[in-house]
Amino acid sequence: MAGFFDVLISHSNKNKSRAEQFSVLKATMAGAALISMADNDLKRGERYATQKLIQKVTGSKLYREDDGMGLFEDYIKKLQNDRTTATTEILNDIAAVKDSPEDATMVIVLCKTISSADRDICPEELTCLDQICTLLELDCAAIKAIKVPDF
Repeated sequence: MAGFFDVLISHSNKNKSRAEQFSVLKATMAGAALISMADNDLKRGERYATQKLIQKVTGSKLYREDDGMGLFEDYIKKLQNDRTTATTEILNDIAAVKDSPEDATMVIVLCKTISSADRDICPEELTCLDQICTLLELDCAAIKAIKVPDF
């Protein structure tokens, strides 16, 4: 009987962790979509970088890679259909991690990495990075100075 309760407690703890980390997953995918569509053109390199990075974000096995990519695709569609409304929703989802410096930094570094994926950071992407840094109360100059890996 103790084994049953151990499984039940473990399952409950995993569900609690999933719920707590969902805002981080949403913020990450929201930022990825916003930076990918900053120039109104989702490039193959940006999608590929997002797929690679989501593997890192979902590495704790709380979520599947498909969960993150599904959120990313939903945000992309919303941006394509109604950019103003979608941007407001996306910024609200990103702001949800503002009180966690570690999560906020992860989101902005992911955004910076995606903006660099095609090796051409356009002015719209730089503006978007500034907007997200300001929202998350992070030092924009420090973020821009970070060297990100090539994909």
